[in-house]
Amino acid sequence: KDAEKISNEICTKTPKEVREYSKAFWSKIGRLEKGERYLERVEKGEADLEKRTENFRVLEYKFENHKEIAEWNSLTLNYSLYKANVKTKFSEEEDRFLLCCLYKYGLDNWAVIRNAFQM
Repeated sequence: KDAEKISNEICTKTPKEVREYSKAFWSKIGRLEKGERYLERVEKGEADLEKRTENFRVLEYKFENHKEIAEWNSLTLNYSLYKANVKTKFSEEEDRFLLCCLYKYGLDNWAVIRNAFQM
């Protein structure tokens, strides 16, 4: 499944080639000059992906309680930790709209989300 996604992302290798490379990489990582560094980068990437997945699960859960678009305007945001430490350029209404777009279009569709803001 990941080989398919990676293949689609890089466009120059088939899923089979990705699997073969992965197998060779993991069998030789201990012998690579910068193997430990590569492993740290992979682990960081996996942790980032897990955090992103969890954030989207939270977003989905939040929107399950606000099924109707009209209710999304009443979506409550808890800024207690965030706003205290960060200055933002966005209003709460814009934050709600962004969250709605992320939920509707997904985390990887920034071009579509950007266009939604420009409408």
